[in-house]
Amino acid sequence: MRRYYIYIMVLAMSLLHTGCTIDNEHSKRPERVARIIWYATLDDLTYINSIFRDVAHLHYMLSNDVDNEAYIEANFPNCTVEMGNGVYDIRRKTNYDTFITTTIDTTSGYCWEVSCNSGNRFHLILQPSGDGFEATFDRLYCGASRGEATLRVNYRMEDDASDYYESLEAIVEYSGTITMVDDESSKSKPITLTTEITKTLPVVYRELYGMVRGKMKITCEDKLYDTIDVVDAALYGFPDPSRVELSYCGVNEVIYSK
Repeated sequence: MRRYYIYIMVLAMSLLHTGCTIDNEHSKRPERVARIIWYATLDDLTYINSIFRDVAHLHYMLSNDVDNEAYIEANFPNCTVEMGNGVYDIRRKTNYDTFITTTIDTTSGYCWEVSCNSGNRFHLILQPSGDGFEATFDRLYCGASRGEATLRVNYRMEDDASDYYESLEAIVEYSGTITMVDDESSKSKPITLTTEITKTLPVVYRELYGMVRGKMKITCEDKLYDTIDVVDAALYGFPDPSRVELSYCGVNEVIYSK
């Protein structure tokens, strides 16, 4: 069962209505819809964060005078990193005794090509742009959803105060648009989730703390039931407790991270 299936069930009884209508009490619970849409978006963001985390560490390693073996041991735990002729394979063991491999190809000299062809597959072109990078996902799978994204990314590293001097915390910042399509309910009339992350308050992901900042508009369009729902989400945290403020259909709600 896919993440949007519950969302479809929430909206299924609102065919004859628009906006925030439905439910057994004749009104749809806005906070429930907002949470469903947010958590679906969170799946995508969490996966993208993990990709950028690996890329940031490898880029830092190749751009600075460090002991590669020591850096890999400290910053790619439970992984093996195979290096050869400008191509780097990051292999992670799964709970099923199989491996998921992320390949980073740096041989073009200008852009990096990053891909994974197992599990949640993706293909990413990363090229320098100003003081950061332009990240273009022309293929991005998360669960049963597929899509694409264009993001403006930069990163920095901070000492995480571990026992290893080579161990650093990646801090990644990005803005842009992520579009994911889920056709489980209907091949011809799917659900499309579009997340627009603002430049004024981009997502900030800290490797040790998760997402600590960001503001975005999430539009969920269900063509099967001809509904469009828009949720505004703002993340705040570090050093304060992380929280997400959701606004949908005139109702505001705050979710605190565990």
